[in-house]
This record gives sequence, structure tokens and C-alpha cells, in this order.
Amino acid sequence: PHSAEKIVSFIQGEFEIYFVDVKHRSSTFGSVLHLGNSVSDILSVYIPAGIAFGYLTKSDDCIVSYRMNSEFCPNCDSGINPSILGEEIFNKVKRSIRSKRDLELPDIQDLPESSDCKDLKHE
Repeated sequence: PHSAEKIVSFIQGEFEIYFVDVKHRSSTFGSVLHLGNSVSDILSVYIPAGIAFGYLTKSDDCIVSYRMNSEFCPNCDSGINPSILGEEIFNKVKRSIRSKRDLELPDIQDLPESSDCKDLKHE
């Protein structure tokens, strides 16, 4: 995927936030950092290129805003299978809503190191 830096703002609600190093050549490749929060704890998080993130909403009133330093590229949009977080993440909620796309995401070791997308306007 095209590298992108992000600022993610957790405007309202309660979340558990997960970060995963997806840089194949990094000594911390596959490492997971977990932050639990409510809006009073964390408002915005900077996420550098090469770090995947996801979150679990813990309340019905959650509002999240994303800002990225590059244009969204639907040809390269990807993610990783949340199994890296362990099944205990899904035991924290009464029901889990995951899209078909998310259920079919690759395991981290199968994530490509780079994109072969030729759409240079996204670089």
C-alpha cells in the first residue's frame, strides 16, 4: 500500500486502540501496542507510515475523524487480519460487526511490503 501518515481524532465515546508495526524490515515488525481510552484520556493520535491501526468501539456514541497526508487510493487500500490481536479482543464485546472485506484481510506475514500500484498521483 502507499505509505501514509495519519492523525486520528477520537472525538466522542470510548475506544480501545491498537497499533501494529507492519514494516517488514523493522526489528519490531508485528509488535502490537494497545491503548484503552475514553475521550477524556486521548483526543488525537499521530500514526506514522508503516504503522497499522484499528480500534474497538466500546460505546454507541463514538465519533472518529481521520486526516491523512496523501490521497486515498482504492487500488491499494488494505489492512491486516485482526487475529494478530488475539481472539480476546472479540470477547470484550457482546457482538462483533466486521465487514466481509475485513474478514478476508491477509495475515500480517502475507501483507505485501510495497504496492505495485502505478497510480502515481497518490505518491
